[in-house]
Amino acid sequence: MEEVNAVWRIIMLDEKKHYGMFLTLLRKYDPVQYQTYLYYKDTQFVKEPMQIYKPNYDKQLILNNVRNDLKGELETAVLYDQYAAEISIPDVKHVFAVISRDEKYHVEHLTKLLISYDPDPYNGLK
Repeated sequence: MEEVNAVWRIIMLDEKKHYGMFLTLLRKYDPVQYQTYLYYKDTQFVKEPMQIYKPNYDKQLILNNVRNDLKGELETAVLYDQYAAEISIPDVKHVFAVISRDEKYHVEHLTKLLISYDPDPYNGLK
C-alpha cells in the first residue's frame, strides 16, 4: 500500500521537525538539557548500514494502524492547543501552536486515507 507509506513518511518528517523544535526549546530553557547537549555534541558514531525492515502487514492491520495514528494525532492536537493557550512565553507558545496545526493536518490526511480504503461508513465523512 504505497499511498499509506507515503502518508506515513510525510507525517514522520513532520514529527522529526517537531522533535527538533521541542529539543531546541529544551536546550534554551533547561540548563541541564543544554549542558547535556554540550557534553554529547561532539560525539561521533560509526555509521554502518541499517537493517532493512520489510513489514508484512495485511490490509486490516494497516487500517488499524491508521486508526491508532489518528487517535494519537487528535489527542496531541487537543493537548498542544491547551498548552498554547496556557503558556505565556512567546516562542514556546508559537511552537505548540505550529505543532498543533501540523497535527490537525495529519488528522485530515490520515482520515482521507482511512475512508479511501475502509468500506465502512464514517457518518458521511468525505
